[in-house]
Amino acid sequence: MNHEKVQLIRGVELLAVGLLLGSVATTIWADHKGDSKACFETTKLMLKACSADIGDDFLVENAKCLNTNDARACQGEAKADYKEARQDCRYQSEGRNDLCERLPNAGPYIVELDPDDFTGECAGGNPFYPLVPGTVTTFVSEEDAGETIVVAVTDETREIAGIETIVVRDTVYAGLPNGNGDPIGDRIEDTDDYYAVANNCDVWYLGEVSQSFEDGYLDNLHGSFVTDIDRAQAGIIMLADPMVGDVYRQEFALGDAEDAAEILALNTDIYDENGDLVEFDDSSFNCNGACLLTEDFVATKPDAIEFKYFKAGIGFVAEQLPEGEVILKLIKIEVLP
Repeated sequence: MNHEKVQLIRGVELLAVGLLLGSVATTIWADHKGDSKACFETTKLMLKACSADIGDDFLVENAKCLNTNDARACQGEAKADYKEARQDCRYQSEGRNDLCERLPNAGPYIVELDPDDFTGECAGGNPFYPLVPGTVTTFVSEEDAGETIVVAVTDETREIAGIETIVVRDTVYAGLPNGNGDPIGDRIEDTDDYYAVANNCDVWYLGEVSQSFEDGYLDNLHGSFVTDIDRAQAGIIMLADPMVGDVYRQEFALGDAEDAAEILALNTDIYDENGDLVEFDDSSFNCNGACLLTEDFVATKPDAIEFKYFKAGIGFVAEQLPEGEVILKLIKIEVLP
């Protein structure tokens, strides 16, 4: 779907925004409306924290510059870096405030998870986000040199906040797959995601351990968080009863994980940047006018927008940039014993 069509959908259908999380059990989601400005106040504090952080870095760099052969040039570079970092702090604040505006309630974000609401009573699971152990889905990204992404729903579990979560392993390989759709490049990312399906069929996201590799060696764990550790909180990855206009946090670990999403359409197809219908090699993946469309964005990166498509019974099938380029497509589903 191109950018103009997406904007049209949003403009026509956002009347439903006040119905956010209507499917979420009140025993799980604590809707604290007492302080309606808490979201914006959080942004202000995070801006101060960002400013203090880059200020410290600037002073340290200046101290280092005093011990170089060209202190003036070194300090000039440090000043330029500081100006760029200060702009980045403002950029993050704009994104956080934009999310506050889009949320139906800008009060404190407080999630109170009750293990009794995760006892496996969701018959059949969430159709747009099925989590059946043994299911392995393979995606291809043709951006730059290309990547192969393999997502495996394992039979492993991890208890988080008293809830038994499902471990889903998301592995990214450099380069495109072979003719059978199997990865052949080096592993560049390996992430364990932790999901839990509530009794009402909302799919909650309780954290991740994300490993990035460089030249075969572990480089960093950026983006990792686990609910209830360092005040991180769970979010919803897929609503049981999504409605156009719903805006919700998918994760909440300030400074590390602040993704959110909005439901744009319930029954749509995928159109590329030329307006042509996008079809899959396996026709069973085609939307046929029935895909759920979300806008996924990061609060701290207001320009980092992606549109994601989900098909009932299959789940995530494609990802698209606002300009219309489809950058990720499902190519294969296997169910291993």
